[in-house]
Amino acid sequence: MVKKVTAQGLYIHLPFCRNKCAYCGFYSETDCMQLQPEYFRALTKDLRSRENKNYSTLYIGGGTPSCVDRKLLAAFLDIASIYQSGVLKESTIEANPESIDEDFLRLVHRYKFSRISIGCQSTSNEVLSKLTRIHSAEDIFRVYEKIRMFCPDIAVNLDMIYDIPGVDFEHTHQTIKDFIKLSPEHISAYSYSHDTSLFKEDDTDTTDFMLVREYLEDAGYNKYEISNYAKKGHESLHNINYWQLGDYDGIGSSAWSLKNYADKRVLLGKSDNIHSYIKDPLAYAEKEETYPPQTALEELVFGLRITKGVDFEKICVNIDAQVKDKMYNALIQLQKEGLITWDDSYALLSRKGELLLDSVQELLWRQLP
Repeated sequence: MVKKVTAQGLYIHLPFCRNKCAYCGFYSETDCMQLQPEYFRALTKDLRSRENKNYSTLYIGGGTPSCVDRKLLAAFLDIASIYQSGVLKESTIEANPESIDEDFLRLVHRYKFSRISIGCQSTSNEVLSKLTRIHSAEDIFRVYEKIRMFCPDIAVNLDMIYDIPGVDFEHTHQTIKDFIKLSPEHISAYSYSHDTSLFKEDDTDTTDFMLVREYLEDAGYNKYEISNYAKKGHESLHNINYWQLGDYDGIGSSAWSLKNYADKRVLLGKSDNIHSYIKDPLAYAEKEETYPPQTALEELVFGLRITKGVDFEKICVNIDAQVKDKMYNALIQLQKEGLITWDDSYALLSRKGELLLDSVQELLWRQLP
């Protein structure tokens, strides 16, 4: 019997939103608020079915966790606290400016969240309207001040979107300047997308990408992942574990779990229909299994998003020498094209490689036998 690795991360999905933004690809519902009591009962059943009570990270995302009923959320967090043992290193909750109030922040403080991630996207009201956001720039500044007042020890992440069609970079630059003035511990900067593709690889996007990095790094934010910047010591452990394909459990509608075994990797997905999930929260709607050498290639492709790169020798321990050589030759080709560099056994993206991430990944995926 192959021993299962204990899950490192716990992700909890709350799919409720007051408004569905045009660009958002995450599962959410805007007309199911009345289902919250049933959903939290299903969520509790799902959580209690987990054997692991020693997660190192907790992440509550959505949807918009800050828009749900406070009493229901508090009751659920009372139960979830059982899973926050002494090994828990990080706990994050997402929120949007329009639904952050003092009651929500008291709850965040009471349950000792170490991070709060705010979906700001821009400090331009014109851009927020274009993105179909329902908060204003003024809301961002107001709630940021309240967060610092009610949760003085919490680390704050601010999300922003750039390279928006029809929007000049001056709006992005102003958002960056406003964020830097607020001085959050972490900033996530995403290129605009209608689904999940972050880089179109055209001249405008390339320029914007480089300028965003330049301004944030000059302000003391270290880039540690393609879209994420942090002050020293404030990198998101949950997200790093995700991109490095570490184990995690996902509960809630549309949530995924990943389990690594010695001989395979298993992905398990919950239903992305809230009614189906409520009916049977323990059921999985999707299952994917991958085996060596694909598991190693996955670790390479996803791990390259992390700035420090991927330990090539480590990920190739359990794969055939011929396949390893094929992957290595692909990396050498990318190196010759100036897309990756080497740091001992670590392969990492160059600045040019970051700009052409899609092309790098496409070439690597073609190495599967």
